[in-house]
Parts: sequence; C-alpha cells; structure tokens
Amino acid sequence: MPPVLRPLALGELLDHTFQLYRKKFLLFVGIAAIPRLIVFIIQVGLQSAIFTTRPDAFSPTAIITGAIAFVIGMILFVVAFAVSQAATTVGVSEIYMGREISVLSAYGAIKGKLFRVLGLVFGLGFLTVLGFILLIIPGIYLALTWALAIPAAMIENLGVFKAAGRSKVLVTGARWRMFAISLLLFLLSYAVLLGLQMPVIALAMVATGGKVTLLYQVLTQLSSFIAGSLVAPLGMIAFTLAYYDQRVRKEGFDIQLLMSSQMQASAAIAGDPGTAD
Repeated sequence: MPPVLRPLALGELLDHTFQLYRKKFLLFVGIAAIPRLIVFIIQVGLQSAIFTTRPDAFSPTAIITGAIAFVIGMILFVVAFAVSQAATTVGVSEIYMGREISVLSAYGAIKGKLFRVLGLVFGLGFLTVLGFILLIIPGIYLALTWALAIPAAMIENLGVFKAAGRSKVLVTGARWRMFAISLLLFLLSYAVLLGLQMPVIALAMVATGGKVTLLYQVLTQLSSFIAGSLVAPLGMIAFTLAYYDQRVRKEGFDIQLLMSSQMQASAAIAGDPGTAD
C-alpha cells in the first residue's frame, strides 16, 4: 500500500480501512488474537476454579470470588486492548509507508513503548469514563480529542502527555470527522459482534439447559475472543489512517514524503557509479 499523498474524504478513508483489512487480514487478526488468546485462557482458568470450588452460587465467598475474577478479567482485557492497538498501529504505519511487516515484528516494535500505551489507555480512558459520567458530552469530547493519541505515541515516539497534546492538535477542527468514524465503526462492530456471539450464546443456553455452567462461560468467552479478534483491528486501522490524513491536511505530510523520496532517489543515483558517464 503506497502512501496516500492527498487528503481523503471520509468515505475514502473508510474504504482504505476495509481494503487494508482485507489485504492484510491474517496480519491484523493475528495481532488482535494473540493477547486476547492469553486473556481467554486465563479467564477460562479463573472460571474453572470458581465453578470447581464454590458450593453455592449466592454464597458470600462465591460472590466475592466472582467479583475478583471480574475485576481481573477487565484489567486483562484493557491490557490486551492496549497491546493489540499499539501493535496494530505499527502494522498500519509500516504498510502505509510501503514496508512489509509480520505479527512478531509488529509486537517487537512496541517493546519499550508498552508502558506509555498502557498509561494512555488507563489514564486517558479513566478521564474519558469520568467525562461520560458527567453528563456524557464531556466524555465524548475527550474521546474525540484523544482519538489519535496512540498513533501519535507509537509513530512519533511520544510520551503520554505529549501524545495526548499531539492528538488534540491534530483533531482540532476535525472532531466531527472523528465522531463519524467512531460512530460508523461502532455500529458495524456491534452488528458483527451480535451476529457472531448471539448464535453461540443461544447454543450454549440450549446445551446447558439455560443454566450458567462452566460450559456456558467457556462458549460465551470463546465467541467473544473470536469476534473481538475479527472486529478490533478495524478501529485502529481507521484511526491510524486518520492520523496520517490529518498530518497531510495540517502539515503537508504528503509534500514531506515526496521530498524525502526524491532526495533518497537522488542520493541513490549519485552514489551509483554505473550511472556516471
């Protein structure tokens, strides 16, 4: 995928998102699946321990154990989300710049940057959730303001605060555009998740006679793992492309790329003795 050297309309940006997802399907699903698989295995282990040891589903011990398992599961999910988002950003960026990349090299590239990504996801995520609690609108505003924070952190090697500030600069004047991307991808992802998970949940209910058994928990978590691995890459692909698109619009990044490629070509020609007459 060569760099897109012009501003993209919203429809074009989404079209590029789906094209890239289809073209590199195994790469992006592989990136999304690895941390989610680890979370799935841990969650199944926790559920197995709960269903094996608890004598009564409504006993204080069972309730406390279930609450602890839920909190651990949520933390693991957020960590998996952060890791896969960072690696997906690297993958999209490398492909955008015309370079090849593998799942392992995408994860290798986030080494040393993981804590800043976790800081962004937990820190900015907490503030965004707090904004949603405060009458929703502040949460939406903050979510859109920081929509490009992870691409900025990974691609420009910025810390948490600088990445948040960089995102604010890039999305200024384009928050409605970020909102449209977020809304469209949310609706699509929700539809896909329902389409994949509902049949599995129905099957699990039939297989367990409507009881919340270990089999039911494993089947529902398995469906969540598969659906999440398929859907999760779309959002980060779109926002990484939006990050580059905003740089093209605001900073002439397309001109910078052209000048850089011309300078490299000139240097290559000058350094090739076969071209001298």
